Amino acid sequence: MCPASTGQDLMLRDSHDSAQKRLTFATLMMTFAGIVAIAIVTPYADLVLEQRLTSAHLSSSALTLLLLALAFRKLLSRWRFNFPCSDLLLAYSVWHFCSALPSSGFGGFLFPMMATFHYFSTPANQWQELFGSFIPPWFAVSDLAAVRSFYEGVPASSSLQFWAWAFPASFWLIFATIYFASLLCLALWLHSHWIVDEKLSFPTVQVVQSVVMPNNRRSLFPLLCGIMLPILVHSLNGLAKHFPSLPSLPLQFAWGKAFVDFPFDVWQGERTVFNFASLGIGFIIPAEVALSFWGFYLVHLLVRLILRWRGFAPGVGTGGITTLQRAQEAGGFLILAAVLLMPALRKTMSRGRNWARTQIHLPILWVSLTLVLILLLCLSGMRFLTAVALFAVWTAVHLVLTRAVSAGGIMNVECSFMPWDIIARTVGVHRVGWRDLTVMAFPQQLFMFDQVTIPLPYLMDGFKMAISSPFPIRLFVLNLAFGYFATIAISLPFTFWLCHRWGALNLNAWFTQQEPSWAFHKLRSWMAAPFGVDMPFVQNMLIGATVMAFLLYFHRHFLWWNISPLGFVMSSTSTLQSHWFSLFFGWLLRGLSLRFAGLEGYQSFRPFFIGCIWGGLVANAVLVLTDFMLR
Repeated sequence: MCPASTGQDLMLRDSHDSAQKRLTFATLMMTFAGIVAIAIVTPYADLVLEQRLTSAHLSSSALTLLLLALAFRKLLSRWRFNFPCSDLLLAYSVWHFCSALPSSGFGGFLFPMMATFHYFSTPANQWQELFGSFIPPWFAVSDLAAVRSFYEGVPASSSLQFWAWAFPASFWLIFATIYFASLLCLALWLHSHWIVDEKLSFPTVQVVQSVVMPNNRRSLFPLLCGIMLPILVHSLNGLAKHFPSLPSLPLQFAWGKAFVDFPFDVWQGERTVFNFASLGIGFIIPAEVALSFWGFYLVHLLVRLILRWRGFAPGVGTGGITTLQRAQEAGGFLILAAVLLMPALRKTMSRGRNWARTQIHLPILWVSLTLVLILLLCLSGMRFLTAVALFAVWTAVHLVLTRAVSAGGIMNVECSFMPWDIIARTVGVHRVGWRDLTVMAFPQQLFMFDQVTIPLPYLMDGFKMAISSPFPIRLFVLNLAFGYFATIAISLPFTFWLCHRWGALNLNAWFTQQEPSWAFHKLRSWMAAPFGVDMPFVQNMLIGATVMAFLLYFHRHFLWWNISPLGFVMSSTSTLQSHWFSLFFGWLLRGLSLRFAGLEGYQSFRPFFIGCIWGGLVANAVLVLTDFMLR
């Protein structure tokens, strides 16, 4: 752990220039070593062990590496090498962003998405006849022998068929680089307004800084207790998986199974998970945010019950309960995204014509790079307006979910709809066109399917860390670029090799089969039962937009309205279904501590719950290590 920087520390640093050069090199090597570990361990854990290290916007792998780096720093301090904590936090910020790239942030889906269509296309599902002519050759691998080698594996003595993959892989690498660069420009534009002007709390950054730079030593013991509790529980459960005679502590509860009669049968699939990290988050985030998330989830259950009682069918079809609730959330997303974007735009335009002062080049660059992405999709067969709508919806999702992380501290974020749900149901599938929908399936599945690893929250956390730690933003951007290219250069060849040597059919089916093929199954179902303008969906989008407008108005104009609007947009997601009880319990303990122990008592309990967050996430890395050793 690092003490807060003082003037004496700065003078001591200046007196050891030669030591600092060595330490700067050591920090760079440490950052690169962490990137190598992330690029290799993450695909192996995802695909072989089926344990995800990056499934939240506090990464298990990045936090574990930071703990190891703190221990490494302590070891070096014995030889008077005491490099600043800002170097550690800079390395962590790079690791944090890069941790998603080999997983569902891009690399985990890249090769399966390029191979799925041709491998799983059969005369029964008619994918080739229905959609084959709409897929450009730079989207997917057309060599059937190469696709079979990928899914069925090849002997160690056989060579891998790299050249069959070169053309589509190159296109998606270019597309991904432009995509991440555009989001970097968006984050550079918004970070000043969110961090400096609005002074958002960034609870996920506080969780990291409170351990690396603690305010006092008295918080060390409760912090360590909080870290050890989830590690011990998860280690016991992990060992019980391999040794059934050992006891285990159940953390998952399928409480919906108790409801079998109409209309309560609509709750049958409900379940929850006791999550130590979410418990800690529920304790440290503002009470109005935690109340919003678990409260709107309970409202969601009540609405489902009422709709079921009124005769609405459950499910995702036209007029289904799930579809209608997703439409309401989609309307809320669009309104909230517009409200979040407009102040930054007004601020940029109101500062006059001074180019350097307005930083207007950042939104221009963001829009320009987005237009390049739109152009690439248009060259691939998608119409211009459809591509614009795709990125407009996805930008709205990015902004709202990033706000949930930055202002609310919610690590696990998700939206209940995909961009093509809004586009197809507002204008009809025939008006959108099957070519546009088929082309849309690829970028949507690669970059938009798993929202728990969207890049913008990682970037905003990094900029907050740069301002508060501090370290230069320009240095962070340079290290980020280095980390991106290094992670891609290491993780993609390793993932490619792993799938060929093991056979993708024998690896984690969610990454290699279910997620990539989901889009084509969805398209096939839409083609079997096409629909025009889905008026119930549109009406519920308007209802959701109206509800969000009222929530925003009350939240901004009435001090007594202590409910954040953020929970409304995630109320029906599977993520909130799993984590609502942990958030509720953390919120309840926070309220009880403030009520009976006061602010001082709350502050004394806070390190323990921060430790629960760290322990819950580091325990995930411990489970991966345990599974690897006992496999």
